[in-house]
Amino acid sequence: MVTQALQRYKNLEKTINQSINSQTHLIIFTLPGMGAGYNLRQYCKKHPRVPYIDTPSQKLSSLSIVNLHLANKPTNIQNLSTYLTKLKHSQKLVIVSDIPFDLLNKHLQHQHIWKHFYSHYYFQPLNKKDAQLMLNLLKISINQSQFNRIYQKSQGIPKLLKYLSLHISDFDQKSIEHILSPLQNSIQLYSPQIISQKFHIDTSQLPQTSTYTIIPTNIKINFNLTFTENGITNPNQLTKDEAEILKKMLNNQFNITKEEISDIKWGKDTYDKFSDQAIGQTMRRLRHKLQYYTIKSIPKTGYQLKTKLIAK
Repeated sequence: MVTQALQRYKNLEKTINQSINSQTHLIIFTLPGMGAGYNLRQYCKKHPRVPYIDTPSQKLSSLSIVNLHLANKPTNIQNLSTYLTKLKHSQKLVIVSDIPFDLLNKHLQHQHIWKHFYSHYYFQPLNKKDAQLMLNLLKISINQSQFNRIYQKSQGIPKLLKYLSLHISDFDQKSIEHILSPLQNSIQLYSPQIISQKFHIDTSQLPQTSTYTIIPTNIKINFNLTFTENGITNPNQLTKDEAEILKKMLNNQFNITKEEISDIKWGKDTYDKFSDQAIGQTMRRLRHKLQYYTIKSIPKTGYQLKTKLIAK
């Protein structure tokens, strides 16, 4: 079996078994394309009493592995919270997370059991030896020079490594964007220090993509100026002006001009009376209140609402 031949699978299995022996809950941090889900399904095949849970409303066991792909399905944080609510005292959980601890904590800290999730493990990319072994087992033949170049470009992320190895001569930019999009969604949520020091990934080496366009359509503003993003209640409250600015962007292909911001903030035809710095300060305050979306400055024009999860 390819997976169990690799050292990182052995490290993962050892970590889970240590968690079982110490009767503790565990969080495994990962990134899309790293193969954590595949490795954990192999673990569950080897240990059939441990269910692999990747959808809502599955049955928990004495030990369960829950992987709900939170970075690209942010509403699943509520389903994860439901699993924590259902968890019995005698049951233990391994949570697989492609979002950082601070985001998990923000949404799950109200759960009493959450304070007991203090064991963390960062699922690693393939080292060079494992990467070469994986390609050999998959019968992918490339020379040493090609391997070195591809390994550096993929940073040992298996999905990228495999794709680049199979498409040395027919590289397809659209296909690589399809692969990179979920990865970038997750990377943008972690701090650069975590990516480099915990995952040991140099993002500057990853294939550069052109543009990503995921249109932000899931922001709902309530009458009392509270609001939700992707179905999740944002803890911040908007001012009346911020709500109007956000509504204007949502109804105008996610764009707003500096003149329109000035009209909302200070009244009609007031743009010449206020500096761009004052407008920028208004938009920075609004941007800081958003969790899943961001506001990008368009030089000399205005601002654009974009998903926070996508690489700029």
